[in-house]
Amino acid sequence: MSRATSPVFRLATDADLPTLTSLINAAYRPTDGTRSWTSEYHWVAGDRISISQLQHIGKTSCLFVAEKFAEPGELNDKTATETAVILGGVSLAQKPDCAYLSLLAVDPNCQNTGLGKALIAQAEHYAFTQWGMTSIQIDVILQRTELVAFYKRRGYRAIGAVRGYPKDPTLGQPLNATLKVQTFQKMLCEASVKPSA
Repeated sequence: MSRATSPVFRLATDADLPTLTSLINAAYRPTDGTRSWTSEYHWVAGDRISISQLQHIGKTSCLFVAEKFAEPGELNDKTATETAVILGGVSLAQKPDCAYLSLLAVDPNCQNTGLGKALIAQAEHYAFTQWGMTSIQIDVILQRTELVAFYKRRGYRAIGAVRGYPKDPTLGQPLNATLKVQTFQKMLCEASVKPSA
């Protein structure tokens, strides 16, 4: 039976990092004219991540990828054998009292398919079952109202003070001096952590 219809989730390897870096930048800050509700090109300029930054993150965090096994010919190569294609990824870090989610990205051509929700579910399940964490956090730019609503629908709630966008050139150049960031948190329990099939 072909595996082409269902993405699978796994931990990233070093070999995945170039592809994952390109995917994250395409999802957050596309330069080819592609626009989606998840991109922040109109808020922040510059790449979201470099391969060296991702390598550093991978040393202290878990990087998950979602991949699909494409059938021969599906990638415009009629002679290709079944090939794994990375469609999305997310970073999960372990803090002293919670897990921390970041860099959630889905290939712009695969957005609005539920893949982002599935990646979050995988990360939440891992944080709870492997690390014993009972809460998970993520930082969100408040001006990205559609993204704030997305995380609220996933059970995340705002905590702590609102703060300015980090003055860190490695995170890009904010195009609006009023950009604000806030931490959102979700409590984890056995009933709330259900990984995607």
